[in-house]
Amino acid sequence: MKFLIEDIKNKVLSNMDKEQLSLTINDWKENIVGGIDEMFNELKRLIEEGEDYPQAVVQSIALLLRLQIEFELNKDRIEKFENRYDLIDQRGIISTGLKSYVVRHSNLLIPNYIETVVKQIMQEHTIVAIGKMGNNDTDLRKFIFEDGKVVLVERRKPTVTSPRIESLYSFLQDLSYIDSKGKLSEIAKDYIKNYGDD
Repeated sequence: MKFLIEDIKNKVLSNMDKEQLSLTINDWKENIVGGIDEMFNELKRLIEEGEDYPQAVVQSIALLLRLQIEFELNKDRIEKFENRYDLIDQRGIISTGLKSYVVRHSNLLIPNYIETVVKQIMQEHTIVAIGKMGNNDTDLRKFIFEDGKVVLVERRKPTVTSPRIESLYSFLQDLSYIDSKGKLSEIAKDYIKNYGDD
């Protein structure tokens, strides 16, 4: 496992500027430029082309840091929303996700951060895969840990999954609550007017 993590770390670091290697995650965050949309689209492009996964990892870390900046600017509003809709205990909400992947490690040097987060992702993959299995007989893990080693269960290429917000957007379009330009339709406005406080 140590060899695997070291290999991943070295491949990711080889896609970064030499000056970055002596920075902390917090230092990197202070130098992030670009909008969330353009950074996300670049990440999708890297994954879809499927040739430069280490560069996709670098892009995903930069995007995480950009999301942290946005969260800090809107923290009160986001946490109010999470509390209002009882999202606090749900896996994957932005406040706990950023705390787990960014804030907690903000003082780590970038090489140490990559090592730490790779281990964290591997452990969380196992937890999530087992949780999704439920009563199903299908093993959803891509790998297992056994005697300090990583054992491959199934190899899958990374794919772009549909984030829930994109699924929700498509669903709202199907219901005619959002028009082709992304604006609320009259049906949606009537619904909000009549039921918006519920």
